[in-house]
Amino acid sequence: MNSSVFKYGIVMVCLLLNIPIQASEIPNAVTPGAIALPSTVSQSSASGTSSTIPSQGSAASDASSEMPKRVFKIGLSERPPYTMKNDLGEWQGAAIDLWEEIAKNLGYKFEYVDCIQAHMHDQLKSGEIDVMPVTAQSGNFIGVEQFTQPYFFSKGGAVITHLSLANSIENIIKHLTESGMFTIILSMFLTMFIISLILLHFEGRRDNGHFEGPPVKRFSSALWYTAVTMTSVGYGDTSRLSAIGRMITFIWMLLGILFVALFTGSVVSAITTADLNSSLVRVEDLAHYRVGVFAGAKMERVLIAKGIPVKKFPSLEEGFAALARGQINAYAGDAVSENYIMNHDYPGQFKLCVMPAVPLVYSLALRQGDPDFERINSELIKIVLADDWRTKFERWSGPLPF
Repeated sequence: MNSSVFKYGIVMVCLLLNIPIQASEIPNAVTPGAIALPSTVSQSSASGTSSTIPSQGSAASDASSEMPKRVFKIGLSERPPYTMKNDLGEWQGAAIDLWEEIAKNLGYKFEYVDCIQAHMHDQLKSGEIDVMPVTAQSGNFIGVEQFTQPYFFSKGGAVITHLSLANSIENIIKHLTESGMFTIILSMFLTMFIISLILLHFEGRRDNGHFEGPPVKRFSSALWYTAVTMTSVGYGDTSRLSAIGRMITFIWMLLGILFVALFTGSVVSAITTADLNSSLVRVEDLAHYRVGVFAGAKMERVLIAKGIPVKKFPSLEEGFAALARGQINAYAGDAVSENYIMNHDYPGQFKLCVMPAVPLVYSLALRQGDPDFERINSELIKIVLADDWRTKFERWSGPLPF
């Protein structure tokens, strides 16, 4: 056998089997481009049949073309107006519209996965889901999850029951007592009594004076005179009084204005304070309530961090039902979600108290290092910065409570 032909055969076999060879081992007659392998090489088997073996480049190309596109698994729970199901069991809401617009613009395929809110972060970490579209940003998940730019800024809130008339009156009386109003009333009547005695002493001696008749009648007339003079200008200008009587009356008018001002201020302050106490402004105010929360939501972590005991509910609807039954008397969560449910399912039954000190910043959450994060985040920013984004959101939420 010719040695050159033998060497050519060795080179061919090495190339087919992808065995590396040194340049010095290639015959001088073989130059770059001298050996060109077709996309398939015919190989005879021992039985005499032949099969085709694809070349390495052709195999890689076929594998790439057959690789399935990624299907995003979107974890959802009922959180109206962000995510909720209609009568047909289809998902809808502000966050649903946002994700579907992102997916459409980027050409992504996806499927919705029903989840329990309290388990969603674990499911995202384990890979059971790829995206959480309704997530209040929290430092607890930094390093495990990536948050996109916010698409909505909400606030914490608490829904409480309206006070009954009896409870409202009880609260007002309580605050009237604490404000010292009864002390003011006692001082006012005591001063009226003393002024009446002084007037009776000076004016009762005069014939044809204002205070005539038996002693009891004269005292009652003096007391009536001081009461009328305190609450109005009275009738001192038409009364038959001496100069000293008029002077005493003038002093009493000034004192009467002071007493009436103190009395009015105390009543207004008590009513205002009672109304404020029927509302919740700070998280700490919830310590006086039996509080329920949506399990897995940020308000749960906020209240626990403040040392406030909470009763957890797996859904917003169950929490509102417990509030209606009286099992709890306050339900804390996202003010927008609570406002939506309160207006749609319990109109006029509850009162929403917004807590500005509890900001809730909503974003999409993906696993740390997700290769599609930047594309999704960039598309979200474009949508949220558009002039019509708030209008789109309020299509689901209605007028916002703040």
